[in-house]
Amino acid sequence: MKISLTKSIYLFAVVLITVSCSSDNEPAPVDLTADDVFVLSLGIGQGSGLLIPFDSIPSGEIDPTTLNGIAISSPNLASESFGSALYYGANTTGDPGIQKFEIGATGQLVDKGFIAGSQLIGTHMFGLVDENKGYYYNPSINPKALQIFDPVSMERTGEIDL
Repeated sequence: MKISLTKSIYLFAVVLITVSCSSDNEPAPVDLTADDVFVLSLGIGQGSGLLIPFDSIPSGEIDPTTLNGIAISSPNLASESFGSALYYGANTTGDPGIQKFEIGATGQLVDKGFIAGSQLIGTHMFGLVDENKGYYYNPSINPKALQIFDPVSMERTGEIDL
């Protein structure tokens, strides 16, 4: 019996998902402190939206006209928080890359640096290792390498050949 590569990959993925899922896996409880910040990505139409910081989990109806958010062009992107910063997959005008935000003295998100990504696929594939090292993929720089960046200075610091 001959199995195509696509079918083999699909079968492997199904087996992996089945083995890794278990009904007895309970999510770990999250301990919230007074220093926690919750950021809501709110799409308000035509591909635009707001990133809004809250000091507690919001509830009820949210009126974007009364909130202290920052306007963004790509409200449906994933983000990652690390330390006291939020790393987002595009800048406020929608250019792909890694945008770093921190909470300013007034409780508003403040731009703390941007690394431009690829127009081909964006830079939605990034990860943070620690305070001084992160990785992202940008085929415009080198399609056969992972880029290394410093999350503090938001500067590219090198690459790893794949």
